[in-house]
Amino acid sequence: MQYRVWEEQPAGTQVGRLVDDLRQRDEGGPLEDFQGRLDREELCRGSDLCEVAFSVLYRKSGVVNCLRVRVEVMDQNDHSPSFPSSVQEVEISETAGLRMRIPLDRAVDPDAGPNGLQTYSLSVNQHFALDVTVAPGGTKQAELVVIKELDREVQDSFDLTLVAWDKGNPPRSGSTLVRVNIQDSNDNSPAFEDSTPTVELPEDTARGTTIINLKATDPDQGANGEVEYSLSKHTRSEVQKFFFVDPQTGAVSLKAQLDYELQASYEVMYRPVIAGPMRSQRTANCMSSSEM
Repeated sequence: MQYRVWEEQPAGTQVGRLVDDLRQRDEGGPLEDFQGRLDREELCRGSDLCEVAFSVLYRKSGVVNCLRVRVEVMDQNDHSPSFPSSVQEVEISETAGLRMRIPLDRAVDPDAGPNGLQTYSLSVNQHFALDVTVAPGGTKQAELVVIKELDREVQDSFDLTLVAWDKGNPPRSGSTLVRVNIQDSNDNSPAFEDSTPTVELPEDTARGTTIINLKATDPDQGANGEVEYSLSKHTRSEVQKFFFVDPQTGAVSLKAQLDYELQASYEVMYRPVIAGPMRSQRTANCMSSSEM
């Protein structure tokens, strides 16, 4: 004997009348009521077909008979897809190539069939597309795909809304915020605020006097944006003995006595170098003219 019933029906809901069905088979006798709450997700989580099977004993003409009864519990769309957290953060380098894929957290929907998780959607943006793949076991998995080059100096993070959908009637959904943090790479050179400063000094300027404070900046992040200063190798050796630049502050000071009669002006070249692990790859130059 087989019956069908929707899940979540209140206790006491009539599933079928065994008495009537047995009489149609020329059987008969009194039956006790079967009562209780049916929750398909508790009974058959993850299964497309859900059946409750039991046996009924009845007596006919003094003989005890056993009737096997199967009740199919049909799914209702009583759950929305949900994510493990309301916000998920992912990190990606700004040098990531096009078509690079970033797996995202998977949503869960305990409903079955079309009422279960079916697909995902992503908020409109210029840099990322969404690809939905089918993992082993048939579960749906969402992945971000890079479709436009990234530049941390232009935008260092993106907030995207990922929505998981079922195909119930009406469909239900759940969402999570995907925060994409763009990691820095050393793709910028340091630059001086003034690349050709001119300084006038009296020839009796004392040694150790700070004559100019150089300032260079690099928009890269972290160690890739930290700048150290030095005299350029292009500065003539006889000039280098007169000037010192603090590698940390960029302060240029006099380290030898000037003599106007020997030389009335000097051209000194400085360079900022990146203090991080990529220091040898990015430089800029500054030419300072010191006149007396």
